[in-house]
Formats: sequence, C-alpha cells, structure tokens
Amino acid sequence: MYSLKSLDRAWRSSRSGRLIAGLLAMLTILLTVPVAPAQAADGEAAFSADPATKAGRDGRSRFTYELAPGQRVTDYVEIRNDGKTRGSFVIYTTDAYNTPEGAFALLTSAQVPQGPGTWADFGHRCDPAADRSCTIPSSAEVTLGPGKSKVVPFTIKVPADARPGDHAGGVVASLASGKGQIRVENRVITRMYIRVAGELQPHVSIGGIRTELGNGWASLSHPLKVTYTLTNTGNVALRGRIESWVTGPFGNRVATGEKAETSELLPGQKRTLVARMAGVPALGLLTAHVRLVPFVDAGALDPGPLTNTERTASLWVVPWLVVVALVIAVAAVVWAWRRRRSRAARHAAELETALAEGRRQALEETASSGEPPA
Repeated sequence: MYSLKSLDRAWRSSRSGRLIAGLLAMLTILLTVPVAPAQAADGEAAFSADPATKAGRDGRSRFTYELAPGQRVTDYVEIRNDGKTRGSFVIYTTDAYNTPEGAFALLTSAQVPQGPGTWADFGHRCDPAADRSCTIPSSAEVTLGPGKSKVVPFTIKVPADARPGDHAGGVVASLASGKGQIRVENRVITRMYIRVAGELQPHVSIGGIRTELGNGWASLSHPLKVTYTLTNTGNVALRGRIESWVTGPFGNRVATGEKAETSELLPGQKRTLVARMAGVPALGLLTAHVRLVPFVDAGALDPGPLTNTERTASLWVVPWLVVVALVIAVAAVVWAWRRRRSRAARHAAELETALAEGRRQALEETASSGEPPA
C-alpha cells in the first residue's frame, strides 16, 4: 500500500502532480479566506445640489434665467451631505450637450467649457488659456459633515457678445475619492438654461431621410424602416412629437407609424431616429412622410408660437409577384397570337397552293381535249 506521503511525493515528482498540488493549494486558500459580501460600504457618498435662496432649497428643478447681453444675476445652490462620512465638495458649472441617444449630458471635469459653463463665478477663478491644468474656470469648495448642508452663492454674467437664444449648461457638485492615479469622481448635476435676449428662432429640421423595406421580393406588403436626422438649427431648446406615415400613388394614407416623443434637443445638436411601419402595400411609387410637432420641456421658458416641420421621401414598392404574373400572361397572349397568326398564314399558303394546283390541272385537261379553256 502507498502512504499519503508517498503519493504526495509521486505527484510532486511529475509535472501533472505539481499542477494538481497547485490547484489544491489555491482551493485551500479560497476556502479559508472570507469573501466580502456584494453590498455598499457604510461610507458610500450620498449628496445633493439644489437651486436655493439664501435660506435654503426653494423647490426649483433647474436654474433658468432670462438675461440681456452684459447682464448679471446672483443665485444660490444648496449642497447637502446625506452620506455617513465627512466630504469635501467642489461646485462649478460647465457646458451641456446631447448624447447620440438624445440624453442631456455635461462635459467632464477634464473638459474645458467654452459656453455658459464659463459665465459663472463662484469666487475662485483660473484661466484655462494661461494654465493648462485649469479645466474649471471658476469653482467653490465646501467641506460638510454627515447630514450637514451649506448654501453657496454664485454670479452669472452674460458676455456682451453672447448670441440670442438658449444656452444650456449645468451646476455640478463633485466629490472625488481615491488616491494616486485611481480616483473616482461622483457628481450630481442640476440643469442650467440661460436665455439671452434677442430674436428667437425656434426650429428643428428633418434631414437625411432613408427608407429600407423588409420581406422578400414576392411579398405584397412590407415592413418599412425610415431613418432620419433631427437637427436643432434654431436657438431654442425644443422637444417634439413625431408622426410618420406612407401615402400611395393617389395621396391616400396606406400605412402609419407609431407616434413618438423626442427628448430635448439643444441648439446646434442633432440626433438620428428610426420610424417603423408594418404592412406597407406594394402599390408602386409611394411617399414616406415624417412630421415633427415641436414643444418645450416642462419648466422651460416659453419661446412663443412654434411651427411644425415635415419632410418626405419617395420609394418604389413594386409588387414583383404581380409583375411576374403579368409578364407571363402577356407572354402567353403574344405566343398564342403569334401561333394563331402562323397557323392562319400556313392555311392561306396551303389554300393558295391547292388553288394553283387546281388551275394547273384544269389547263392540262383542256390542252389534252383540244377544247379552248372556258
């Protein structure tokens, strides 16, 4: 019999034995070292930043201003530490943009704002043009214990050359954690809209319409995908209700897509969308329609009357099965007509041959009898 020690020596004397021993050692470590449960730590960051007055939060959902070029206004944001540990928070503003999916987003703290994110003054300032490490032109820093809050004032000054219309950004409260190169930035944001006085031009254009049919060539109806791009070519942030449909050769509606609403599109931003319709009949030349009915987001400033936008695209939806059947039918008719015509010509030729043969025989009989032909 082999003892456990001799077996162990035999295993370790071979390459496979060393591998098995290593796996057993790893298994022992895994079984003896406790695994941390997948739950949030007690000190997880939890904080908020809300529009406020000097006395505290005032119930606004966003910072909204109507200002003239060169005008300034002072406002307040309340920072509240709802976590269980003391934290130092950096408050600043930056520019907003739309993601490809249409979501409202802000530049990161590593990106230098060029628009309304540079219009706020929190007290501490730096110049990104002179200092490459400066990515936040103005900020404030507050340190709060658990459950504590503080109201932070800031001033918005609109540049004298600011263009009319909506300028979107956000007020950010940031809490950074970690050391060295591994740092995590937790942010909470509140939207900020500054409408600069002047001529408002609310308009969203529809462009780049492309159509794509589904199903095979033999189908008499098809699913249709209409891809199009919305571009806010005006100077007002707008949302929209989208309607899509298809009309036939005589202008009658033959298919309708589901109605949809777009998220807010900021001036200068664009988004590509898709409308889908089922059961588009194969009736030849059809027209796809896309219409946008604009409106403003809840809580936004009223820009006045808004105008719908509509664009169309033509497409051929050919009933190929019907076309093939018609081609076969026409070919059959032509073949039958040509066959009948050939048969009639052949009969006429046979008749002419028979008549000629009869005349020839009559002449021969007359000649043999010596009588003149009648």
